Amino acid sequence: VSLTGSRTYNGSTNVAAGIFSAGSLVGSETLNLSGTGTIASKNVGTGKAVTLGTLALADGTNGGLASNYTLSGGTHTADISAASLTVSTSDVSKAYDGGTTAAGTATITSGSLYG
Repeated sequence: VSLTGSRTYNGSTNVAAGIFSAGSLVGSETLNLSGTGTIASKNVGTGKAVTLGTLALADGTNGGLASNYTLSGGTHTADISAASLTVSTSDVSKAYDGGTTAAGTATITSGSLYG
């Protein structure tokens, strides 16, 4: 069984089971997935190879038995997308002087910086 998934950048090389979908199952069978895999780089990118770590298959529905499938030999990839940040400058004040610079501190109002 091959796994594909995606998540937003979070500063970690860990990829949780919940981001993945399993491909190539027979008919309408489903499987459950648990555990955590890893990617080589925490940074944004597509098609990043996933090392299985503790990722494991469990029985699903419609006759999906984990014993009928294996993760070995499958292609496992994850896409990492950029995290959103909103920046505010509420403490900036500037008297008009024709210039484009002002003193103050930018503050993240939503999102998180990692690392």
